[in-house]
Amino acid sequence: MKRVGLYVVVNEAHSKEGIITDVNNAIQSGVKVVHYSEKKLRKRQVLENAYILSALCKKNGVLFIIEDYPDIATLVGADGVHLTQNTFSIEHVRKMIGDEKYIGIHFTSLREAVIAEDHGANYISIGSRAGEQQTTKATIGTLKKMKELLTVPVIAIGTFTVDQAQELFRAGVDGVALLPALYYDGDLHATMRQVLQAYK
Repeated sequence: MKRVGLYVVVNEAHSKEGIITDVNNAIQSGVKVVHYSEKKLRKRQVLENAYILSALCKKNGVLFIIEDYPDIATLVGADGVHLTQNTFSIEHVRKMIGDEKYIGIHFTSLREAVIAEDHGANYISIGSRAGEQQTTKATIGTLKKMKELLTVPVIAIGTFTVDQAQELFRAGVDGVALLPALYYDGDLHATMRQVLQAYK
């Protein structure tokens, strides 16, 4: 995983047409990574959805990442696991999924990001989570410091507008992860195409 480009986060709670449709649209729009983040469904349903999404991503040559479920990631052959704060340790997940898979982690400080890379994280995400306010200026300031300290890819995640996402690409971020709230009332396909204009 080097320059990621467009990275989309999907879940049932923020989908009008269903996550399979969302992922299909995202792939057609040029997304490189699909991140499945599901907190409210039963684990059995998460597993069933993950099988479908993993197969869809593999068919189209897109990376499939599961948040906080390394056991499910292993079962469905996902490409990696994204860890949020206070879940599993990187070392524990590495033993579960193997050396060839990706591990990403969302950080809350530069110090934690450096430690995460030292412990084997393959990429770091910065910015807001769902429902949090996001300012591009603050993210860009942190991004520049991270790019000086880290060698792994840095991905900005948040409820960015198209203009903000384009600004982040121009600032040197390796990927922009779009949360469902960004396109909930809009056209996912059109939004992604606009964002990618800055990436190219």
